[in-house]
Amino acid sequence: MHRPFYPLALAIICINVAAFAHAQTSASVLQTNAEAALISGDTDKAVRLSQTLSETAPDSFAGAFLLALSQDAAGNDVAAAKAAAQAYRVAPTQADKLRAAQLAGTAWFKAGAFARAEVWFRRAANHIQTEDEARAVVLAFQRAQEANPLSVQLSGWAAPSDNVNNGADNATFQLEGIPFDFILPPERRALSGTEFAAGAQLNYRLSQSDRQRTTAGANVFWRSYVLSETSRNILPDADGSDFALGVAEISLAHERQIFEFLGPSGISGSVGRFWYGGSPVWDYAALSVQQGFVLPDNNKLTLRATKTQQTPLFAGPSGVDIMDVDATLIRTLSNGDTLQLSLAHSYSDGGFENNFSEYQIGARYD
Repeated sequence: MHRPFYPLALAIICINVAAFAHAQTSASVLQTNAEAALISGDTDKAVRLSQTLSETAPDSFAGAFLLALSQDAAGNDVAAAKAAAQAYRVAPTQADKLRAAQLAGTAWFKAGAFARAEVWFRRAANHIQTEDEARAVVLAFQRAQEANPLSVQLSGWAAPSDNVNNGADNATFQLEGIPFDFILPPERRALSGTEFAAGAQLNYRLSQSDRQRTTAGANVFWRSYVLSETSRNILPDADGSDFALGVAEISLAHERQIFEFLGPSGISGSVGRFWYGGSPVWDYAALSVQQGFVLPDNNKLTLRATKTQQTPLFAGPSGVDIMDVDATLIRTLSNGDTLQLSLAHSYSDGGFENNFSEYQIGARYD
């Protein structure tokens, strides 16, 4: 009584196998025809066939990548980038992911979406396996980075701190010659906790030519704390935000090749504000001029002078005038590494009993 089931099951299996074989054959034919159309320069036909192939086999890397190539050849940059992104998602090997990411980055670059191009070239870098591949990806990324008028740098961290308020380590102190312990108020003692900070720096290139470049910038930074249980016991009414620090700044810079025998000349200005404990405490404005010098063996020297004026936003302190002068020498070594040496002098005039000078020497090796 069960025998009729077997012929029926066999018939269903045969139909499914035949359908699968037909689908396989159809996809193979579509791929062959799409490749032939692409090679012959018939981009419209290549796009049409590869779209059908991609719809027939949505998880096929060959279909998605062939569609991306066809759209790229047809000048449909955004469509090519999206198809390459799909090819990247279904790519079975590292080499396939590299090719798809490179194609996506190139397509977005052609579309003028330079930030997206940078993202895809960074993804491509995760799959490089040879020096030639690395060189090609790095050059493509640098090209997109140079073309992008907007640059964004983000930073952030969390770290423990044993002194969030610059307080004293000991609860008592002695004045010289007086054998008596004075007790510090709780807010003057060192408080511990966890520091949280985040910052963003944005620069936008307003104009650029062979002889000049003008850039606008914005910079924000915020740092706050979460006090430890020990600190809350010392100062129960305190909160970590009472010691928070914030900075916001906007700037404008212009660099121009004025003197043919020297390096570029530059001038920049910025205005900003400091916050402490959530309240604004200082406004500042700065003006800087600099001159570069091109030395033998591709070495560079930059001289810079900066004038800064700080204005208090609360009663008590006087304004502060700061003058900074610095020199930076960048030397390129034979192996391509760079050695940077710097010398700086700062003079601060904050009124009566608030004048000081400071010297700094620095070195950096890249």
